[in-house]
Formats: sequence, C-alpha cells, structure tokens
Amino acid sequence: MSIQTRAFKASTEVQATAETCGGRKPNPALDAIRRELFPLESKECEACGTRLWTAKCRRGCVTHVRQMCRRDNLCPADSFRRSSELAADFVRVVQELCNAAGVRLRFWRWEVTIPRDTQAGLTLEDGYEFTKEASRYVEGYLRESFGIPEQVQLGSAVVFQMLHSSDPFGMKKNHRGADRRHFHYHGVTLGWGVWKSEATVYRGPNSLFVQDSAIVDSEKRKFVRFRAGWRAVVEGHFGRSSAKDVDGFIRYESGTAELYHRFRYMMRGGVEDFAKWTRRYGYPQDYDKEWVREALSWKKGRPRVLYYGFLSPKNLSEKNRFMKKIALAVPAKALRLREARKLYCDKHGEELHIDFAAGLKHISEVMAEGGTIVVRLRRGVEYGGG
Repeated sequence: MSIQTRAFKASTEVQATAETCGGRKPNPALDAIRRELFPLESKECEACGTRLWTAKCRRGCVTHVRQMCRRDNLCPADSFRRSSELAADFVRVVQELCNAAGVRLRFWRWEVTIPRDTQAGLTLEDGYEFTKEASRYVEGYLRESFGIPEQVQLGSAVVFQMLHSSDPFGMKKNHRGADRRHFHYHGVTLGWGVWKSEATVYRGPNSLFVQDSAIVDSEKRKFVRFRAGWRAVVEGHFGRSSAKDVDGFIRYESGTAELYHRFRYMMRGGVEDFAKWTRRYGYPQDYDKEWVREALSWKKGRPRVLYYGFLSPKNLSEKNRFMKKIALAVPAKALRLREARKLYCDKHGEELHIDFAAGLKHISEVMAEGGTIVVRLRRGVEYGGG
C-alpha cells in the first residue's frame, strides 16, 4: 500500500475571479526592514504573488497560478506556503501510518525552554544541536510516566525556535541584550510505538493523561516534575543556572485537525513573527539590525523540523522491517510534495499544467481579461482515508 498524497486536505484549491483575489495587504514596515538588511532579495519578496503563470488542462480549461518568490526565510507569504505544505505532508504521513498500524491518531504536544542565563553563553548552532536532547528527555519522561518499555521505539518531531513569538525584535525591556533570543523547543510525540525486536505495534497506555499536569507547587505552576527534570538535563550539559524556574509543558491531543494546527504553528518561519509584530506596531525604531539579520537568515538551508524514532526518514523507508510488516510505502518527501502541489481544474478534474511559453502576467492584466486565479481556501482539516 502506498501513501495517498491527495487524501488529506488542510485547504482546497478553487478557481476564483481575479477581482475577488485582489492583492495582499501591504506591510511597509517589514518591507523597509527587508530593504535595509537584504537589499538584493527584497524586490523578489515584494513581487511575490503579484505575477501569474497561465495554467491549462488538456481539455482546454485556462486559469492562472501565482508565482511565489521562494524566499521563505524573508517573505511571510512564502513562509506560510512552505510551512503549510510541510505540516500537511506530515499529517498525511502520520495518518497513513496510523491507518496501516491500526491505531488511533493521538499524540503528546510539548514545549521546553532554555533559561536566559544559560542561553546567553550559547550560539544558535548550540541550541539547534540540543534538539536531540530535548526529544530524548521528553520520550524518557513519557516512558517513566506511562511505563513504556525501553524496547519500544517512539516517534517524535521537534522544532528549535530562537525567537519570542510575541516580541521577535526583543524590544521589551526584559528582552534586550542577550535576551533578544529565546531558545525553546516545540515537539509532538505520537501516542504509540514500535517494538524494536518484533517490529510490531505497541499500542501505548490506555490513558494519555499526564498526572504531573495536575500537580502544583507553591506558585500554582503545573508540570513540576517535568520542568525539574528538564532543568537537570540542561544544567548537566551547560552548567548550573540561576533561573528561578524553567518553563515547559506537555499535553495530550488527538485527531488530524489538532495535529495540523500544532505542527503548522511549530513549523512557522521567523519572518511570520516579524511580520505579525510590524503589522501591529509598525517600524521598530533603533532595532538590533544584526540580530534581525541573523534571525532571518540563520535557518536557511537547515531543516525546520527534525524527526526521531520511527518517524525518522530512515525508518520510514521501504527497507524498514516495520514498514514491510504494515505494507506501507512512503515515498521520499520531495516526491510527496511534488505530488501534493499538483493542481486540477474545477470543471473536469484534469491536472493543470503551466504554459511557460505564455510567460508571466501581472495580476492587473488577468483582472482586465476577466481571467481566474487558483486560490487556496483555508478550512477545517479533512481526511478522506487512503
């Protein structure tokens, strides 16, 4: 059984009139920052989505498709495109795994942070490399909490973030200096596993409720044991911290809608946080240019998400014993994304192909011609099986 790449839909593609599409709401503050820091790439980002390719199906239907800038580290629109397609791809893979293994789609979502005084002595590369330790700690905590044997391989996906999502520029008084950075890890760990020796399904605990979430200390904070254990891991690697506490939480959720929502948030690019902030507050006077330049360019070329356990690319290959047993073939990510990007005409359901010979048109030209544009309508997640 091979994965059905079009079965899962976090959105639907439809053809709409150019007038209803319109242009994107401008963000002068972000444009100004990008011109200051990335003058060569800025024009490409500002033109993102304003030009269109002509697309046709073999039965004569004609529509238009936006030309994206593919600068997902600098353009919030392209970052949203990229993170959305990666989140949708992840949910498709997980749902197919659950279907083939005969288990419910349920998972723990979690977050852990590194104390300010500790991160002050670390580079972004140090924080990125520590992602594996975050995954190892959370999986160990779950094993201890629910009695999951060491012989069971769990599956986790983890993202390293270095921004305050609500204050990416570090403009608040308590975020200035080294605290402009905010090292933390978002992750999901699936609620079932794989026996390593037999390559069979471990269905997990009957209840995924974390007892530690109901325990509070004198400050009425939850996850006391979870946070204390994570602090011990950080101090064991980087030395003692003077922080009063270390943030962290873990929560049980289920279903494709919740998984997509969580994963899309985890996968968002830093430029989306900067865009949201500038839309609300405008141009930040005296912002730290070196920090913003580093934050927007550092992740370029690095995977946004790291996969562990039976979710790693190696263990999803057709050569893996477990994948053979559940008779599931998962194509390489590049092939999955290529298939998922295909578009189809509304009238006949035929695949649309770009007519490159026709060249690019500005959106105003398409509007004058009364043409249509393929747009994505975001809606509740649906899964059609496979």
